[in-house]
Amino acid sequence: MYYFDPSDEQSSSLGEEVELSLDVEVASAVANILDDGPKLQNQFLRTAPNPETLRKLQPFLAYRPIKVIKRTLECTTRMATVQVQLPLRRHLKARFSFMNVKRLGEVVSTDTYFSSVPDVSGSNCAQCFFGTKTLCIQVYGMKSKGEMSERYQDFIKEQGAPFMLR
Repeated sequence: MYYFDPSDEQSSSLGEEVELSLDVEVASAVANILDDGPKLQNQFLRTAPNPETLRKLQPFLAYRPIKVIKRTLECTTRMATVQVQLPLRRHLKARFSFMNVKRLGEVVSTDTYFSSVPDVSGSNCAQCFFGTKTLCIQVYGMKSKGEMSERYQDFIKEQGAPFMLR
């Protein structure tokens, strides 16, 4: 995500986020520029880019001002880190399993409903998940309010991880 410069008069949406897609060659060139830093035993030291590096990145980021590029790099996150373990070994389990779930592109609302009479399975409350964009509803029975986190995990396994839960 790239942030507009507040002093930019050509922009119609000041201060809002914009997504730019880079082709593979440009993305690898940017990664090479960013990774030209000090190295320590197969791990990169994360340091603030110097002005020379920021000037090298300018053509790849639409010639935005150095201040905007610096702010963009500060806001960019890398959720998975590179872990090199020698000798190499087989991984029977994914190292970043939270990144392997299906993503829902919507906000999901949730609420707990209670009943004075238990149902056939013995549940006396229910957790309801409602997709605000698709208008889909998913209801899970619970025996106590404390099972909400387990039902949320069930929802993620069956439907996918929502953009936001409210």
